[in-house]
Amino acid sequence: MLNYDNYITSVKKPELVNTVFKRSIGDLIGIFGQNEQVYEGNVISETFVASVSTSAGAYVDGDPDPVSFTQVLVNPYWTKVQYHESVEVSKSKLSNAGSDAKRRRMIDFAMAQGGANLYDKVFSGCMSQLASDIDETGSYSTGALSRTTYTTLASDETPQNGAITLAAMQAARKACFLNKNVGPRSGYVWLIEEAAYNTFEPLAAATRTYNVNDGSTQQGVDTGYPPVSRFEGSDCFTPGGMTTGNMFFVRKQDVLICPHRTLETERVPSGMDTIKYVLRVGINLHVINPGFQAKITGAT
Repeated sequence: MLNYDNYITSVKKPELVNTVFKRSIGDLIGIFGQNEQVYEGNVISETFVASVSTSAGAYVDGDPDPVSFTQVLVNPYWTKVQYHESVEVSKSKLSNAGSDAKRRRMIDFAMAQGGANLYDKVFSGCMSQLASDIDETGSYSTGALSRTTYTTLASDETPQNGAITLAAMQAARKACFLNKNVGPRSGYVWLIEEAAYNTFEPLAAATRTYNVNDGSTQQGVDTGYPPVSRFEGSDCFTPGGMTTGNMFFVRKQDVLICPHRTLETERVPSGMDTIKYVLRVGINLHVINPGFQAKITGAT
């Protein structure tokens, strides 16, 4: 008879990490990388410059030396978030399956569905935090820092509420380059929800020189616009599962993905005629330097 514990632990768990994981949050890790820093306790904390005051200026002989510039540091923090999902399979159906191959297929289906449910929730949780951190007026991080008090924490936010325009995207891009903080102005990407991308893509494609078939007798015939994977120097991505109408212009180094609990499968007490496992994983996404990021919502 198939050893369920051994099969789930040694076979199914690695498969979930290598397949379901990579199809969801793995897309974001592919874009932003993975933060390897170890955070102790139940929060993830950061420290960065919120503002700088200076006395730099012109002087003439005899003037006093200036006072040193000062900088205001903030210490936002985010509570570590863990996710779980249960998988339950009927013992009687397993017993009556007739062969271990059929039993494995029953477990395979249950674990694949449970894993997909789990990582859908992980992805939506990470994207929700991204949208919360990149905001114009709402408080920032679990620590609820005020964007009014610390104005450099305020992101550029545009409620589009209609068809996206290239002008709106260009305005969002330019807003990120204002001198509101310290750091480089490069390394940006666009995260575009698929329906909004379908509106944006032909607009951006129309600004390019179209291809011509100049290798045949039909020289000069329009062969269509090339697909758009970049806009004004920044790569465009359409991670599946994004909230409809959302677009983000983000600096990659500021988006930190922190896996703090590896995927676990634990057998737990179940119903009278079932075996039950709980899948658990801990992953956080947070954004530092939100003043360098932009968000467009309600785009169609």
